[in-house]
Amino acid sequence: MGSVADVNELRAIRNWCGMKRMWWISDEIYGCSVHTDCNRPHISALSLPLLEGDIDSPTLVLWGFSKDMALSGMRVGLIMNVPRQRDWKLVETIRHAATKQYSIFSMVSPVAQELCARMLDDEQWLAGFLQISRERLTACKRILCDGLGNLNIPYFEPHAGLFLWCDLTEFIEPDDQDGLGLFDKLKSDPYRMVVSPGSCFFADKPGMMRFCYAWMADGEEACREVVRRLTDFTHETRKGAWRSVKESLILRLRLQSVRMLSNNRPYAAPHTGQFCASRPFLSGEKMPDSIDYCNIVRSSADSSTTADRPSTLKWEAILGHWAVRDRLLRYDGIGQKALR
Repeated sequence: MGSVADVNELRAIRNWCGMKRMWWISDEIYGCSVHTDCNRPHISALSLPLLEGDIDSPTLVLWGFSKDMALSGMRVGLIMNVPRQRDWKLVETIRHAATKQYSIFSMVSPVAQELCARMLDDEQWLAGFLQISRERLTACKRILCDGLGNLNIPYFEPHAGLFLWCDLTEFIEPDDQDGLGLFDKLKSDPYRMVVSPGSCFFADKPGMMRFCYAWMADGEEACREVVRRLTDFTHETRKGAWRSVKESLILRLRLQSVRMLSNNRPYAAPHTGQFCASRPFLSGEKMPDSIDYCNIVRSSADSSTTADRPSTLKWEAILGHWAVRDRLLRYDGIGQKALR
């Protein structure tokens, strides 16, 4: 999720591993990609202080060049441990895992190792590169977060790394159980956005999507284009959903209006709260043409209306909150959301 742990949280993790007699394997693949707007620095397990009362559980740190150094094609990574725990038992355990279980660790060529070593040796260049990388990641993330916020799409703001999670459950079809239908829609014309569905990462519900904001040469312009396409998708999908809701509301309002006019049950004028006596249709009387999108209110034709004279029914179109008897239907004035 791109969160950054502080010292106390890391100590709690290490102590918990110690109490359970477990090894602590700290994956710090994004350790040098903390955003510039984050008030928490990255603290490696290698430099985590061992205070009085702490349990010194066996600790390993994983780091690689693929994320922080933008060299995903090289597939070069490191396994490190704290110097105070460096003994033959730990070294033999790592060697056994590398040779027997994960032989891919032995596939780094000497040329790749030499290139990576030179990059790490040039501390001045390395510091400048990582600072520029953090600034660009922060700018790209900000564009994406602002765009999602303007579209009222829930998201989790990351403080490190290259990915942002957002909740697109609103756009999930009823028969889309794993979110892959939404994934297909986003990657197809005219939107053509390749995102990662949450079902690939054990998300707790369909509709969770992961966006990467660090894979283009011009990251900021790419993120603006993502926001533009996502805006088109959001508006078109919400417009279609509102059209379906509106058609359903019209049908319900027609049926409800017919019931109120065809029997003597009282109805309420929503904006006045007053109950009025309804009347049945007279023989040959036609339904008003403006029954759609309308609200029934009572009004007198003129001051000479008598008590035994049927009340004149006035049909008024409304744009705000509206109700038919005990059913309240609300919408936001734009037609993007409807709540029942």
